[in-house]
Amino acid sequence: MRHELELAYLGIEVPDPASLSPFLGEVIGLVPGEPAGGGVATWRNDGRAHRLIVRPGPAGDAAVGGGATQVPTAPVAFETGMEQVDQLHRQAEAEFLRGETEQAADYLQQAETKMTDLEQRYGDEIPPGHVPLLVTKEKIAALKDQLATQ
Repeated sequence: MRHELELAYLGIEVPDPASLSPFLGEVIGLVPGEPAGGGVATWRNDGRAHRLIVRPGPAGDAAVGGGATQVPTAPVAFETGMEQVDQLHRQAEAEFLRGETEQAADYLQQAETKMTDLEQRYGDEIPPGHVPLLVTKEKIAALKDQLATQ
């Protein structure tokens, strides 16, 4: 079952809003929104003034949200393909832990090839900052780094 979050905006409180900038911009793929002043940072993933409002405060959590909007999701076929990529990655990890680095590298190559194929096929339909894709890329890169040191 797929659940989609339907919020027009989300406000969070953290002690230092600027500290989230590298994560929100470089990892998630958001762009800065309209200036808000008072130490408040805004971020967006579309043409709106802001979708995420990060303000100074002690909560360290979501503080406000509202409105109604459809949050874009990746196509079901893409998500199914990413499950296959994840399975290949898990197999690569298992082989690596058994000391079978050649087999691990083979599974990892299959996972990377499948992920690249999915990105090329569904590229325009994948929402910017799609977290499962970003996490999978990081996991594959980390295991590649480990294999390179063997």
